[in-house]
Amino acid sequence: MTLRRPLVPAALALGAGIASARIGGDPVAAGILALSAGIGGLLLFYFVVRCQILSVLEYGTRRVRLFLLIHAGIFLIGLLAGRAALGAGSLLDTESGQASVINGRVLSAESREDGRLLLEVMTCGAQSQNGKNVDDVSSGADGAAGKSTRAGSADAANRRGASEKVLVTLGNPEGPGAELTGCVVKVRGIPEKPSGARIPRGFDYSLYLRSRGILATLKADSGGIQIIKSPKGLWFILNRLALIRADMRHELTARMDEASASAFCGILFGESGSMDRDILQSYRQNGIGHILAASGLHVGFVYGLLRLLFRRPRTFVGNIPITAALLAYAALAGFSASVMRAVLMMLVHIMATLSHRRYDFLSCIAFCFIALLLFRPAYLFSNGFQLSFLAVTTLAVVLKKVENIRAGLEKKRREKTADGASDINTDSIDSETNPLSAHTKPLNANADVRTFSAFTDTYNAETDIRDTKTNDGAPGSIQTRSAVGSALMSLKGRVVTGLASLTAIQAGMLPMTVSAFHYVSPAVVVLNAPAILITGLIVPLGILILPLEVAARLALLPAPADMLLTFLCRMSALLIHALTGLSSIAGSSPLSFRYAASPPLFLTLLYYFALFLSCSEALSIVRKKLRRAAHENCPDTPAASVSRCAGRKSRDRNRTGPAPPDSGSDCDRTDSTPANLKSHRRAAHCSDPDSPSTGSPPRAPGRRIAAALTITALILSLGIWTASDWKYLSSDAVFLDVGQGDCIHLRGSGGFNMMIDSGGSDKQDVGTETLIPYFLSHGIASLDLAVITHLHTDHYAGLTTMTDGVQVKRLALSEGYRSQIDRVTAETGIPPENILFLKRGDVLRPGGGITLTVLSPPARSPEEYLQFLEADDENALSLVIRADVDGKSFLFTGDIGEDAEAEMISSLRSELLDVDVLKVAHHGSKTSSSQAFLDIASPEISVIQVGRRNMYGHPTPEALKRLARTGSRIFRTDRDGSVML
Repeated sequence: MTLRRPLVPAALALGAGIASARIGGDPVAAGILALSAGIGGLLLFYFVVRCQILSVLEYGTRRVRLFLLIHAGIFLIGLLAGRAALGAGSLLDTESGQASVINGRVLSAESREDGRLLLEVMTCGAQSQNGKNVDDVSSGADGAAGKSTRAGSADAANRRGASEKVLVTLGNPEGPGAELTGCVVKVRGIPEKPSGARIPRGFDYSLYLRSRGILATLKADSGGIQIIKSPKGLWFILNRLALIRADMRHELTARMDEASASAFCGILFGESGSMDRDILQSYRQNGIGHILAASGLHVGFVYGLLRLLFRRPRTFVGNIPITAALLAYAALAGFSASVMRAVLMMLVHIMATLSHRRYDFLSCIAFCFIALLLFRPAYLFSNGFQLSFLAVTTLAVVLKKVENIRAGLEKKRREKTADGASDINTDSIDSETNPLSAHTKPLNANADVRTFSAFTDTYNAETDIRDTKTNDGAPGSIQTRSAVGSALMSLKGRVVTGLASLTAIQAGMLPMTVSAFHYVSPAVVVLNAPAILITGLIVPLGILILPLEVAARLALLPAPADMLLTFLCRMSALLIHALTGLSSIAGSSPLSFRYAASPPLFLTLLYYFALFLSCSEALSIVRKKLRRAAHENCPDTPAASVSRCAGRKSRDRNRTGPAPPDSGSDCDRTDSTPANLKSHRRAAHCSDPDSPSTGSPPRAPGRRIAAALTITALILSLGIWTASDWKYLSSDAVFLDVGQGDCIHLRGSGGFNMMIDSGGSDKQDVGTETLIPYFLSHGIASLDLAVITHLHTDHYAGLTTMTDGVQVKRLALSEGYRSQIDRVTAETGIPPENILFLKRGDVLRPGGGITLTVLSPPARSPEEYLQFLEADDENALSLVIRADVDGKSFLFTGDIGEDAEAEMISSLRSELLDVDVLKVAHHGSKTSSSQAFLDIASPEISVIQVGRRNMYGHPTPEALKRLARTGSRIFRTDRDGSVML
């Protein structure tokens, strides 16, 4: 036996190697991953040997060793490539904050809704602001052997010809920026290193940019860019295509409303950055956001239209225009990962057609997967790449299984119909009462039943029916009914296939979309089909509008063509309005989107393993071979003879004419009645070596190997999940990076979860953009308790929007806010009976082994509380809570100042303030964290929750010096991201 699709395991090995490079970067994670892989591999090897799989599949030991050696090498290649891609550093000085000058070629330009212009620049050299490390800008810009340097780095300065891709952000650009594509420019700005994930499982901006080949960013003003050289050759073509896309949006805006023009460009080119945010969010939340990302769906429409226009050319020269058009569309769509995957698959299809080779969908997917990852390994960590390949793989594997099941059911239905027809007593059929009897032969048990069933089944189109005429020579009803039936059956097949395709893709995409976007869209069941249909009309209209727009731009468009262009634009606007209307209706209906907690990673991996394994052709082949081997080894009854007899009987029933005469075959020596055949098949399993006795029914080896694969997949999935999240899984407290604000997640035993403060900002919706994704990505759909130290924006605002996606069962506030209960209820949606008010001396044991002791503020009269609120001195009302979790003590101080610290020192026992971990008060301001307070607390670890480059200068040098005197380890969220302890 040979491997049918050798590229598939090779693609899996390469992807596993690249993924391991990221997970295995931590020594602990690498050890967990290696241990789980070793245990799973040994278990699988044991079952393979036990079930004698290799001998059944005709694989020798030498071939297996060669197979393992080859794929181990591919895995190693992926591991090395992944480490090189993830460990590569920028040549620019991203740490000092000094201005640098880069010169390079603009690869793409993208305008954003907020007025910024994003340029991808492939550098040819760099120099620092003081000019000590200066490259020859002219020679470097022309592509000569220039010298790329990193300011202040001798190693980088010695590199020649080195280059990298830099994302340049221009504020307040003077023009749309499309004319810069392909140009060689000189840019002066401040380089920065992209930040990684700021919260566990949060968005990793650095990894996202690496998937696009970008290692550094540079911020510049509009006056900080200078064009050195205009584009030539291929770059000139890319420049023209970029201008066509920009001019097309301008032309569409002039002929339709701006929102429709932006949505049209988003559907056609995947350019959603300039779309209206409400429309964009509506599309995404209702499950049709994929039409705004240029992908295989769009490329498929373009490819189908081109093949139709060029009449399906089968020569190399005839396919050149199609190939050029596909590459041009990829350039217009920005060469995204999904577009490149689709275009590459179309090119493989063209090559297969020209070389008269069979086009295997799954092998083509594996080939494109390998090709793109070898070009850029970091593609693997892009959501667009993952979703694109997951969709087509699901379509290739699951849909094939659905079609096979449907074909099997149809075959059984026909056989059942044929069996029923064969039982009819043909002697009762009289030629006088049955006009068809003159055209049919008498039927017996061995006669052909297809002719009879053809008439009784309303003349199936696949049956050979001769043209008949009525007495007056007009066509008879038989042929008419046959044509109508054929058309209806064809339409039914297309509808069923289309629905099966959508169902298969949704089944494959659901866990991934929930994990990536944290919501489910019931409306997708209703909206997906019309959305794809409308997209299938918009994309061809866009292809027709493109040349007309170019002609209009060059003033070569006659009046009739201009009217046609206006008509096409209006038709496109109507389609966009229809799509937006459908999405709006679905958004306001019970089918609107719902936030959903992500399943654990190991469950997601098991789901995809079970889905693809159950639909795998390889598993079916293995099971058939195992079953056949068990039959052939039966000592009592020759299973092969039984199989040949049963097969011959089945063929004889479907053969035209009488049954063949008795020839002394195995069928003579075996009673072929259904009951005896069933008993012989059951006896054919008696040779299973695991049976306690010869005649006892054995366990199916196919089921055992499936169980072994499932157990191995479970071990590997648990290992991958533990290796990727071991820090979070082993932590009791997570100090979240929410910018300039406080937010702590406490985890207790038994799945208990609570939160202290929720962050917040006037410039960012922390609840929707940070807290909801964080909790839902870890499978937390509700919090048992939320404590808000005081109602300042940077401690409370996140809660007001977080409750839209994460339920808060109970809320605790300072006693001083009892008069604000109506406001809190209105803003958070938490009912008053679920709100607690705390003061010094209160002790809570909310669950999970957590004990909360309130140390401040002391009890006061309502009038005193009101005075603090009217004086805008809410920091004095801030809760100070000591939390004891799993033997560790934490002190959460809110925004208290030195006065509150002194009051606690004088009023409380010192052991209450002595803790292991201190949340530094007021983000490290100079008026908090007094030396006397820190000496009593003597924390081993101090955590400062503060925003990057905040306007308050937090943490202050004075506070840092006082913390350093205590010998405490200091963690800062602006520098270290989220802190897990």
